[in-house]
Amino acid sequence: LLSCWGLRTDAEGIAALKAATEARFAEITEALVAAGLVRAQGTRDLKAARLRMLAVCAEAGLDIPITEKGKEAKAKEGDTFDPSGWVCLDEEACTATGDELLGMYAERTSLQTVVSSHIPALEHGLTTPIQPRFNVLVESGRTSCSMGRGGATHGYQVQNVRRLPGLRECFIARDGYLYADADFSGLELCTAAQACMDLVGHSALGAALNAGEDV
Repeated sequence: LLSCWGLRTDAEGIAALKAATEARFAEITEALVAAGLVRAQGTRDLKAARLRMLAVCAEAGLDIPITEKGKEAKAKEGDTFDPSGWVCLDEEACTATGDELLGMYAERTSLQTVVSSHIPALEHGLTTPIQPRFNVLVESGRTSCSMGRGGATHGYQVQNVRRLPGLRECFIARDGYLYADADFSGLELCTAAQACMDLVGHSALGAALNAGEDV
């Protein structure tokens, strides 16, 4: 139904999000240029960022975060592995250090994606419905969502929308309708327990849930 019916977005909400995102992006960029992690023309200095990560980890006694390919290289090279060439600079790694500059470095990359990709995608909802595409079963047993393959329709990953303030507020219900949310505590645990009771007649998980335990 969501793929067919689609979602609408709000012009004022998108404009506010765009203004706030661009202002924050400019603020962070200025600080990172001064620190040498971003060049004057706006491109990231990956070498400088890696050196910052290495220095911060050494000072704080943290393990150096490495990329997935780096992990493969480490498994092959063993004790001779040099992590300096495989430093990971994604949002999780930068945030985990607690370093303000690396935190801003990761935030800037995220904001750049919002400006270049997410805001244009949201703007499609002003004229035509945004129609996300769903994969009804993935390895985790859940569903996944994507923007789709393009063409005549426009999608958006609505299943795990970013928590950037103002972004989720860009989606609005059509005139005469409202959004409502029903959240059940431990729903998947309860349904798993009930499936066991239906299939084999008993469930230790179900007994714990019915007893009010925190499973």
